[in-house]
Amino acid sequence: MHRSSDAPVDTQQPQAAPRLPELIEGTFCFPHDDPVYAEHFPGSACVPGSMLIQAFVMAARQHGITQNLTAKGFRFRRFVAPANHRYAMQLRNVCGSASYQCILTADGTRAVTGTLICS
Repeated sequence: MHRSSDAPVDTQQPQAAPRLPELIEGTFCFPHDDPVYAEHFPGSACVPGSMLIQAFVMAARQHGITQNLTAKGFRFRRFVAPANHRYAMQLRNVCGSASYQCILTADGTRAVTGTLICS
C-alpha cells in the first residue's frame, strides 16, 4: 500500500470538557394554583418529590450542565408547599467524579437534600 505524503494530518488538539459551575443558586417557583397539586394531598397541597428532583435537573441544564445526571439519596425532610423556594447546588469532586449537593429551603429550613451525579 502506497501512502501519500500529502495526506491531511489532524493537528487539532482535543477540546477540554466544559468547566462545571461551582455553585448554582436561585429560586424555584411552584405556583399554588397549578392544577397538578389539586390531587396531591387534597386540602394541604404539596409539591411531589419527582417534581422537586426535576426542578434541580432543569436548573443544572439551564446552567450548561450537559452530562447525564443521576439522582441519589434525595431526602424529603418536610412537605414542600407550592410557593417560591430558594435552592443551592454545590459542586463536589471526589476521585475525579463530579456531583452536585442539592438543597432546597422552605420557611428558612432545609426541606430537601440530595445529590445529582454527573456522568
